[in-house]
Amino acid sequence: MKALKKIDQFYYFLAIALVVVSAVAIVGMRSIFEAARTAGQVDEALLQSSVPHVDKLLLESAINKINNKEIVPLDLKD
Repeated sequence: MKALKKIDQFYYFLAIALVVVSAVAIVGMRSIFEAARTAGQVDEALLQSSVPHVDKLLLESAINKINNKEIVPLDLKD
């Protein structure tokens, strides 16, 4: 009978442990999916206000400077 009581007590602790682990897993997965759902929602007004505007003239002049730059050949025959 003592062995049966120990086994029964083991199953009580096992059930409690499984419930606690299940609760932690459920809360963890819920928070992960909530974060993924929140990350998927994009506020367009916020994006438009925070995106810096590109100065096209300055960009074109930088591209022209790079494309028209004189390339100095490297003399390695010495």
